[in-house]
Amino acid sequence: MTDWKEPATRIDEFTNDILDFCESDYNLFLEMVQEREKFLTKNPQKYYLTPDAEEMAELRFNDYFIYSYTSKNYKRKPIELFISKMLYKYNQKDKEIIQGFKNNIFSGFTVSTVWPGSCFIAKDLSSGKEYKVRENQATFQLQKNDYFIGRILPYESDYALSGINLYLPDVPSYTAKRAWKDLPKEISKDIDPLMIEREILQRGVENENKRSNSQESIENIEKKLRNYLKKHLGKKAPSIKSLRKKVNRITDPTSLIKELVQKMHISSEEELIEFQQLFYDFWNNTPRDEFQGKSPEEINKGSMGPLEKELLKDFMKYVEENVDIKKFSNKEEIEKTIKELQGKWLNEPQEELNGKTPFQAMKEEREKINSPRKDFRFHLVLTL
Repeated sequence: MTDWKEPATRIDEFTNDILDFCESDYNLFLEMVQEREKFLTKNPQKYYLTPDAEEMAELRFNDYFIYSYTSKNYKRKPIELFISKMLYKYNQKDKEIIQGFKNNIFSGFTVSTVWPGSCFIAKDLSSGKEYKVRENQATFQLQKNDYFIGRILPYESDYALSGINLYLPDVPSYTAKRAWKDLPKEISKDIDPLMIEREILQRGVENENKRSNSQESIENIEKKLRNYLKKHLGKKAPSIKSLRKKVNRITDPTSLIKELVQKMHISSEEELIEFQQLFYDFWNNTPRDEFQGKSPEEINKGSMGPLEKELLKDFMKYVEENVDIKKFSNKEEIEKTIKELQGKWLNEPQEELNGKTPFQAMKEEREKINSPRKDFRFHLVLTL
């Protein structure tokens, strides 16, 4: 009779045996030390801000080294070496389990069905195949449509978790699902834990730091705009105070931008883009009477949910992939095409949203967080 509580405990025991073997082999141990630095970087504290985070990264490294890394000395994976040299120590049942580990699967998975305290069904996003994964404790936290990146190991007639997996909350999981699904199969096969650690975890920390450092104060934005206008208009440059008043009287910056561009006689496309971006920063960060002294940027931060922000990024990517600006003769045609794409994209069900359309998903999130947002606004700087 199958013991449903057995896999996690047994896999921990086997993992410790394999790690002991790696550390006892001089060549593997040296490679392990070198590869750990590559995996965790020379400065782990930069990316793993707590002892728990660093410990989890260490566990992910162990999983990577055992199953994904190929030894430079032996030209084989540590799990293969372990099987060839140490399998004789185990009984027949354990031998069959350990030998199955060679056929492990590392991928992005979604959870299709959960039986708490027993098992769950994991769908491989690369192949579309589904696997029954035996697990006890983790199934009490898992829910249908959860997403994780990790490894499952053949275990008797089913599968089991390798011990450490990267579970992602709803918002990053949407982006990760889309990214994984869009990968060509020949590339997705080559994705390993080292790539995930660098591209998702470590780069995520770097991007978050960049965002924090790039948030300029309204004072700095106004100073840049003032200097830019003085450079091009000299004494005729409008004051920031007068521009603030104009911004509070209008709802669309386009006419004011056109007015200033004509006065400055901007000739190159690069200068136009620079000025537009600068003015939009000013527009979005200037306090408004209609918002009780808050800026559009502050209002957006408070009313746009995290999923909606991810969907907005996805839509911008969708536009870039489907609109070739060079094929259009004027901005009106481009805007019309983008509007049509927006309608299609908003109302097309997505597997990554569990069959919902982006509009339905955003509507649900807005109701959940009490967001006042009603439509789906976005802004593109278009130049021809």
